[in-house]
Amino acid sequence: MKSIALVIAAAAVLAGCGAGPSDGQFVQACLNQRGPQMVKVTQTMCQCAASFARENFDPKLRQALMLNMQGNKQESEALLEGMSLEDRAQFAMKQFGMVGQCIGKELG
Repeated sequence: MKSIALVIAAAAVLAGCGAGPSDGQFVQACLNQRGPQMVKVTQTMCQCAASFARENFDPKLRQALMLNMQGNKQESEALLEGMSLEDRAQFAMKQFGMVGQCIGKELG
């Protein structure tokens, strides 16, 4: 019985690999961002950003966002390699939308 539970647990971990970071991982990266911040980052803002990212970005883009927040700029950029200029612009606009929405929730 224990071996079945281990197989199920391992399958769940492996299945999650292609799904991008979990909301919890995203929130942790958000709260522990490296570099100067224009606003005070709060738990509420980071949870909002994690939800927004899950709903609006594919797993690869969520991973790129998380890596960027962790200060891993080169790894983040490697995930975006091959994106067209138009796709990058759309990605940037969605990021601005995420920031605006989540700062608005914090202030509201």
